[in-house]
Order: sequence, then structure tokens, then C-alpha cells
Amino acid sequence: TGDGVLCPEAEIPGVAYPGGYAESVIVPAVALAAIPDGLGAVDAAPLACAGVTVYNALRRSAARAGDTVAILGLGGLGHLGVQFAA
Repeated sequence: TGDGVLCPEAEIPGVAYPGGYAESVIVPAVALAAIPDGLGAVDAAPLACAGVTVYNALRRSAARAGDTVAILGLGGLGHLGVQFAA
């Protein structure tokens, strides 16, 4: 599909090969994102899972800039949806 998130042959560290809990691991460049200066790793970490989940849902929706979207629930994912959709 060209989408690493949906790839049926994705290799996950710690599952397909050792290294999920290693100090360092080799990954494809497309799996990386730069952390902006001033944003610490602890604050950036939730965006790697919850953030990507919400971002991909909005990206794959029919919503476009200026559209109104409904965010159902303001828990761990919903609050990110509100911020991303704003």
C-alpha cells in the first residue's frame, strides 16, 4: 500500500527481530521524525503512538482544512484529535 502503518509485511522490533528494548536499533528513515528543539523526549514520546494514531485517522478522513469535525471523547486520543484538527 505504500503506507508503513498498514503494511502486512511490516517488521516490528522485538517481534520480528530482536532489539525492541535495545539502547539503539536500526530502522528505516521513513520511520523517524525529528523532535523539535525545546521538546524533550518524555514530552514527545506519546506522539509516537497516540499522536500517530490520531493523525492518521484525520489524514485518511475526508476532512479538509476549514471543515468541522466531531471528536468523540476527550481522553488520551481525543485531546490530540482536537489539537490536530484545530
